[in-house]
Amino acid sequence: MPLLLLIFFGIYGWIEFEAFIAIGNAVGGLVTFLGIFITAFIGVALMKLQGKWVLKQWQSSISEGEMNTSTLASVASLVLGAALMLLPGYVTDFIGLLCFTPILRVLIGQSLLSRLGETVYSSSLLTGFSSQFRSRDGFSSYSHRDAKQKTTSSYAHQKPPEGELIEGQYESKDDPQK
Repeated sequence: MPLLLLIFFGIYGWIEFEAFIAIGNAVGGLVTFLGIFITAFIGVALMKLQGKWVLKQWQSSISEGEMNTSTLASVASLVLGAALMLLPGYVTDFIGLLCFTPILRVLIGQSLLSRLGETVYSSSLLTGFSSQFRSRDGFSSYSHRDAKQKTTSSYAHQKPPEGELIEGQYESKDDPQK
C-alpha cells in the first residue's frame, strides 16, 4: 500500500508539474503563479456561495421531517471541491470545479457517500439500522413518515438482555380512530 501511494503521488506531481509548465509557456510565469492563488480564492468563494444554498435546502427538508441524502451528497461534493481548489495545481483546480457543477455535484457526492457507506454499513453494529433507510429518488433517504409507517422492526421481537427492564409509555399517532 505505501508503494501504491508513492506511485500515485509521483504521478500526481508529474501531471501537475506538466500542466504548470504548459500554462506557464502559454500565458507567462507570473500569471501562472498568481493563477494558483486566484483559483484558491475562487474555490473559497464558491464554497461560501453554493454552500449556503445547499445548507438552506437541507434545513428546509429536515424541517419537513425528511432527510434527503442527495443534499448531503451535494455538501460532500462541495467540501471535496473546496479542498481540491485549495491545493496548488491546475489539474486539481479543474477537478474541484467539476465538484461544484450542480449536476455532477450530486453524482460525485453520492459516489463519496456510497464508498463511505460501504465501510460503515459493513459494520455488524449497523446492519439492523440500515434497514430503516429507503430509496425514492435513486439515493438513500430517510423520512420520519417512513419510520412511522413501519409497524415492526427487526428489533421489535427481541427480548432485552437478562436483568434489564425497559419501561415507558407509547402512544401511536398513526391510528385515525383515536
